[in-house]
Amino acid sequence: MIEARGLTKDYGDKRAVDDLSFNVQPGVVTGFLGPNGSGKSTTMRLILGLDRATAGDVKVNGKHYRDLAAPLHEVGALLEARSVTLAHRRSARRRRTKKGSIQVKALLNLLWFVLAGVWMAIAYAIAGVLMFITVVGIPFGLQSFKLSGYVLWPFGRRLVQRPERMRTVSAIGNVLWFILGGWYLALGHLITGVVLCITVIGIPFGIASFKMAAAALRPMGRDVVRRHAPDRRAEIAIGGTAR
Repeated sequence: MIEARGLTKDYGDKRAVDDLSFNVQPGVVTGFLGPNGSGKSTTMRLILGLDRATAGDVKVNGKHYRDLAAPLHEVGALLEARSVTLAHRRSARRRRTKKGSIQVKALLNLLWFVLAGVWMAIAYAIAGVLMFITVVGIPFGLQSFKLSGYVLWPFGRRLVQRPERMRTVSAIGNVLWFILGGWYLALGHLITGVVLCITVIGIPFGIASFKMAAAALRPMGRDVVRRHAPDRRAEIAIGGTAR
């Protein structure tokens, strides 16, 4: 049941609804009839709590709409079909933008793969194999293989710190990583970045390679995730601007 008593709404010096009172009984179809600007939509907005009444009160099933425990189970409304059309347009625009972004990332990754990705991925894989041979270096080998997949196809992904990592252990691990192979992997990224920047058209990839060089120096305690994954971790990384 909908109960309105003395419902009034002013917009500046214009009165849209003037001292309106009515009851809508359950199971009864009730319609508002009037010309444009007579306050029909405004009354509906007041019922739904989308606008605040200047005076008077309106309740649904004995409560204000905002106080209903599950309002969508008790009240349904479509005030303007235009709003639905705009929502569909915005949704379609977002889908087109997302599709375009995916295509751009795929193209960037393909070019990166040809220009540098495959060689850097092989370097990380070789480092991983050598670390596995030492047995004690297996944790470093696992991280090296993880980074191998990352540098092969980096755009659209990022390297983030694990929230549950132990800072002291990660710091020690990064020191050992640097000694075991991090320095020459970082050097490889720097050389690759310089070569790509010299070509001019490869400057965006050169910049990405420089960022990877920094990541290659301290990768322990970090994971590779999709760029738009929920982020509660600190990002260090790559294939784009840090956020």
